[in-house]
Amino acid sequence: MKLELLQKSDGNSRSDRGLAQLRVTPLSNVHEGSVWQLLAQTRFALFPLLLAFGLCTLAMGGPWVWAGGALLLVAQVVFDEPGGNYLDRVAKPNALFLETVLYAAPALIALATLAMLLHAADAGTPMAALARRLGIGADGAAWWIEAAGAVFSAGIFAGCGGVAFAHELSHRRSRRDWLLAQALLARCMHPSIALEHIFGHHVNVGTPLDPSTPPRGMGFWRYLPRAVAGEVKGAWTIEKTRLSRRGRPVVSAENRFLQGLWLQAALLAGAFALAGFSGLAALVLSGVYGLLVIELGNYVTHYGLVRAPGQPVRPRHSWNAPRFGSTSTLINSSRHSHHHASTATPYWNLAILEGAPIHRHGIALMAFIALVPPLWFKAIKPQIEDWDARMASPEELALARSGQAPSAMPVS
Repeated sequence: MKLELLQKSDGNSRSDRGLAQLRVTPLSNVHEGSVWQLLAQTRFALFPLLLAFGLCTLAMGGPWVWAGGALLLVAQVVFDEPGGNYLDRVAKPNALFLETVLYAAPALIALATLAMLLHAADAGTPMAALARRLGIGADGAAWWIEAAGAVFSAGIFAGCGGVAFAHELSHRRSRRDWLLAQALLARCMHPSIALEHIFGHHVNVGTPLDPSTPPRGMGFWRYLPRAVAGEVKGAWTIEKTRLSRRGRPVVSAENRFLQGLWLQAALLAGAFALAGFSGLAALVLSGVYGLLVIELGNYVTHYGLVRAPGQPVRPRHSWNAPRFGSTSTLINSSRHSHHHASTATPYWNLAILEGAPIHRHGIALMAFIALVPPLWFKAIKPQIEDWDARMASPEELALARSGQAPSAMPVS
């Protein structure tokens, strides 16, 4: 095994040209032997496998319904923290396998959502009748425990799917992938984030115009409503501007913001029709869990990083966390600087770029820490100080020290 600087990748994609323009190189561990390359690819099946386990626990009922979501969270930390940074990339990708992983996750999330409705359905609904036939469900206090566990697990599955798989799909160019991404995000009660992410966040990251860049000193629970409101507003503005420039009516079937809301409304209506008010509440609550996971991902990958106005986005403007567990389950989404440098790069080719800041822990543990702001500020302080000392440009450093950094200013 040796650590190399890759001077170029395949040279055929828009992503490679993007890296060339930035004059940065990806880092990669180069292993000899097929076993290492097999691991570099098959590890991405970890999330679908954990989802399949979660479906089994939902079918078992009782306290087991909590196990799927809990295992997904714990597995990421367990596989992340004992080892160091995992930098391997796929040398010879098996496109069929890697694409199957990508599309299997949304299907399994849909099945997990239906399984959740079996546990949460009101009496007299189609899902309640099906649950009786399958021997699923409980009565009295046990019903509440099972329903809560099903909501928790399904919500964690949806959130991880949104932060990783919907994100990957939303950056592809096909209409099918775009609608599938919006459906996954609608499942998390936030379909508009896809528009804002692509056409807003990628342009404005680290500046006052980006609601997804947390200012220094802002805890997650203060950031959350600010980010969601800013992303919804930004997505509406983006789509309104696009349609107006084309001379098309804003309120129309062409409006991608409204398409997302219609998908969300269809999901809510479907949950109510199948499982009643309790099923509708379960879908919303599990969706809120998913929303928290998505916004935690944004929070820990962009907290406190400053970009001088008018300057290009560089690797230093995103936090990275290249640990084995979370890069496997979340299909390399925490190799975030490479994604910002080259959005067309498929998930299996993402790497850690030269000059990219790296978290001291995996993304899962950093997200847990972020839930407790005092602990987060203590953990992130030395990283911010190191970023200021070694990575910030003179202009960015001056902005940060003056307290007038773009990331410390309110969204206009």
